[in-house]
Amino acid sequence: MPHPDQTKREFIVIELKRPSLKVGRKELDQLEDYVNALMAQPDYSRTDTQWTFFLVTGEYDSSITSRITQKDRPVGLFLKSRP
Repeated sequence: MPHPDQTKREFIVIELKRPSLKVGRKELDQLEDYVNALMAQPDYSRTDTQWTFFLVTGEYDSSITSRITQKDRPVGLFLKSRP
């Protein structure tokens, strides 16, 4: 995404799941693995780069409800982290 400050970078990753897939632990864990892999990359650790990940689904199962409905967070926000 373009950013007003040319020294900053912002990337958005959208993972769109097929409508018939009921998202569960496997899919949420996969997204978290992507986030952790990026945070471990030295290319990004010393830059002003922001990544935002979205997992888009029509339905999710109860195994992830507690992970996406946490106190003091908007519903659906699973992880907020800064390196």
